[in-house]
Amino acid sequence: MKNAFRKNKVESDPPPLLLTGHRIWERVSQLPKVTEASPSTLSGYGVEHNLTKQSIFWELPYWKDNLLRHNLDVMHIEKNYFDNLFNTMMDVKGKTKDNPKARMDIKEYCRRKELWLHELQNGKIVKPKANFSFTLDKKREIIEWVKNLRMPEGYASNLGKRADMNEGKLIGMKSHD
Repeated sequence: MKNAFRKNKVESDPPPLLLTGHRIWERVSQLPKVTEASPSTLSGYGVEHNLTKQSIFWELPYWKDNLLRHNLDVMHIEKNYFDNLFNTMMDVKGKTKDNPKARMDIKEYCRRKELWLHELQNGKIVKPKANFSFTLDKKREIIEWVKNLRMPEGYASNLGKRADMNEGKLIGMKSHD
């Protein structure tokens, strides 16, 4: 789908090389420690790397040899992903990722003209409704379905408590919900 993503740009670069712990240590060993004041500019920052400080974990003797240095919290990643996707499709004010600032970039990067911002004759800028967001009636149908959803005991919390029928959104969702 090269036509649906980025206008006038085809990505042909290979993926970046995987760095070993020792190579990463060579890069971070010259950086100031987290507890020290960091300099305002570091050589190569933004071009070769985005590192600003050396983590205290590098003081551990086994850290260079540790295969998994970043233990990701899958439950919270799933929750954040769901929130972003759901709030964007439901067009929840203040929570959607489909905002005017994001739409300004679309004209430069994307060929989908139906998503571009439009300027009216009076100078006012209008954000057209995206085809992936729901109408208020559809939102209420979805929230009604969530409200009436019954799950097996211990599988999920009572999602009906989280449903706001008036605004068509889920409120107060926690990672365990």
